[in-house]
Amino acid sequence: MPRTPDAASAGYRRFVVAPRPGGGLTSVAARHDSLHGTIESRWEHHDGGYTLRVRVPPGTEAQVHLPGADEPVRALPGTHVYTWAEDDRAPGGDVGTARPAPGLRTQLS
Repeated sequence: MPRTPDAASAGYRRFVVAPRPGGGLTSVAARHDSLHGTIESRWEHHDGGYTLRVRVPPGTEAQVHLPGADEPVRALPGTHVYTWAEDDRAPGGDVGTARPAPGLRTQLS
């Protein structure tokens, strides 16, 4: 997915989530009411790691760029939870697979 808007991305049909923890922050949350529904993203720092929760509305998809990952993760409609430890190496594995990569745990709720 291109990082710049195009006709296929109109109305936030496709969007990018790219958290960048650091700077002394312990959590960040964002919300946008798109034509397709509410898009939400929130990351939190906790003992030894991070949790990212992403809400993808029906009819849309997100490209989730996790810190340290070589490739983005494709997120379809639903609520996705990603966790990683501070000392984990960059997660590997194939993009878009349901199998979590080493050091990265995902949950769809």
